[in-house]
Amino acid sequence: MKNVAWVIAGIAAGVIFVFGVGILTIERIGLKGGAVFDLRNELVAVTDPGPGLLQLLAIAVGSALVAGVLTVGVGRRSRRTRLLVRGSFAATTTLLIATSLSLLAGGYTQNGLTTGITPGWNGWIEEGGSNSVVHLVLLVVVAVMWMHRDSVPDSTTTEAAEGEA
Repeated sequence: MKNVAWVIAGIAAGVIFVFGVGILTIERIGLKGGAVFDLRNELVAVTDPGPGLLQLLAIAVGSALVAGVLTVGVGRRSRRTRLLVRGSFAATTTLLIATSLSLLAGGYTQNGLTTGITPGWNGWIEEGGSNSVVHLVLLVVVAVMWMHRDSVPDSTTTEAAEGEA
C-alpha cells in the first residue's frame, strides 16, 4: 500500500508541476500584453503591461523545489521508493509534455495569434508542457535516476528502517 502512495506522490508532483508552470506562463503572457486571465484562461481585466516578474520568480522557485525534492529530498529513501517517486514523476511529466506537443501541433494552423490562449486546463497543459523549464527538470530527474540505478541504500535507509517491510 505504501508503494501506491509513493507512485501517487510522483504522479501528483508531475501534474501539479506542469499545470502550475502552465498557469503561471499564461499569467505572464497576459501581463506582457496588459491582460489579466482567470483560471479558465479568459480575459477578466486590463492592466498596464509588465514583465511578469513574480510569475517568473514563482516558476523558478517552484522548479528548484521540485528538482530538489525529487533528487536530494528522496535521496535518503530506499531504492524502491526513489524509483517509484522519480519514475512516476518522469512518466507523468513525459506524458503531459507529449500531450502538450500534440495539442500544439494539432492546433498550429489556428495559432494563438488568431484564437488566443486555449481555454482551461488544455491551455495549462499546452503552456506548461511546452515550457523548457519543465523539460529541464524532467531531464535532471531522469539523469539522477540513471546515475543512481545501481546504487544500494546504506544501512540507515533500508526498507525495514522506513517501516516498509
